Amino acid sequence: STICDTCWAGSISTTGSSNCTVCPAGTYEVNNTCIPCPAGNFSITAGNSFCLNCASGTYVASGSTTCTICPAGKFSENNNCSSCAAGKFAALNSSSICSICSAGSYSLQEATVCIICAAGKYSFNNTCTSCGAGSYSSTSGSTLCVSCVSGSISSLDSTVCTSCTAGKYSDSNSCVSCVAGKRFQ
Repeated sequence: STICDTCWAGSISTTGSSNCTVCPAGTYEVNNTCIPCPAGNFSITAGNSFCLNCASGTYVASGSTTCTICPAGKFSENNNCSSCAAGKFAALNSSSICSICSAGSYSLQEATVCIICAAGKYSFNNTCTSCGAGSYSSTSGSTLCVSCVSGSISSLDSTVCTSCTAGKYSDSNSCVSCVAGKRFQ
């Protein structure tokens, strides 16, 4: 032969070689060099002249042949699988974002669900906080506690206020008897 043929795309040769060598899976050919696919890209088969992008919700190491799915509780960001922060969650595999917990609920880091605060508590700063004495929350998922009306009391974590019995009034969250000569209406 009087001419040298160019190797086909996705293959390389060395000087004086009579054969072309196919670039392995996880690499691609550029200017007669097999280069590992960059992070976030992959090639499944040998003999590639380009790499494919990983889908949203997945990640891949450099030179890899497959993308890896981020599990629930995590999300893909800059070709990394990162944990959802406290107060957020990812319910499904392959998430590209974490969702914010709704009012009245909270979550820990890497959560797949948010936890609804029980009655007698309210959500504040991504935690369930007890309603203090003299207040209550009657439903789960509350974002605040309601103060008891005059003449009624409650203890910590209450879901209702209790009225003081006849002849008593509320004072510092306890029912106190009226002194002789006075009455409470």
